[in-house]
Amino acid sequence: MKLNRTYTLGEIAEWLELQYSGDENIKITGISDVYHANYGDITFADNAKYFELANNSNASVIIVQDNTLESSSKGIIYCFDAFETYNKLASFFFPLKTQDVSIHPSVQIGETSYLFPNVFIGSEVVIGENCIIYPNVVIYGPCIIGNNVTINAGAIIGSDAFYYKKTDKKHLRLHSVGSVIIEDDVEIGAKTTIDKGLGGTTIVGQGTKIGNSVQIGFDTKIGKNCFIAAQTGIASNVIIEDDVVIWGQVGISKNVMIGKEAII
Repeated sequence: MKLNRTYTLGEIAEWLELQYSGDENIKITGISDVYHANYGDITFADNAKYFELANNSNASVIIVQDNTLESSSKGIIYCFDAFETYNKLASFFFPLKTQDVSIHPSVQIGETSYLFPNVFIGSEVVIGENCIIYPNVVIYGPCIIGNNVTINAGAIIGSDAFYYKKTDKKHLRLHSVGSVIIEDDVEIGAKTTIDKGLGGTTIVGQGTKIGNSVQIGFDTKIGKNCFIAAQTGIASNVIIEDDVVIWGQVGISKNVMIGKEAII
């Protein structure tokens, strides 16, 4: 996720009061988990596997907890707990935003769209033209909703990614900094939930129809003109190509790709 201004490696390390290696002037323009890191992003690696992924990614800076690690192409910030430090930074860049009104004043809504009573919409949300949002829908930002989109009652768009690190004593949630994009002509069933990206974007492609009580995990990409029936559960980082049909109560594991025109 892009930041509201550009930072430098030296500036971030000083704020965190941590040691670093690399050019202090490396620019940091975003923050992301290792799987979705882009040029300018700061990410983290709390084990050797993730350091290899991070070092081969487009990220510009990596937070690590092993002070022997070095990179010839990226800045490194050294800390005691990379997961905790990343969360500290993510919470600083994107703090919890409270609001005491149902529709945040920053929301952009097309003139021909209609919202029923008891809809809640957070900040950084854009809704296109000719959309219908039924009662008790919740939309967290950042989220972009296209034109001719119908969201039925009780659906929740943009809730936090379900991603935790297990320790000896408890489960620790990784702070979500991603977003959701709902393209044109999408229909979303009642009580369906679509999680925002952990560090990337969860996407529902143009013309896709989703039934009631469907769960779509973080950073999943659903193609165009798909049909997903009720009570389907789709985990994180799934890629579903165009014109796929998924019948009711199907469960799809994380990191799976489903090819074009498949029927499940």
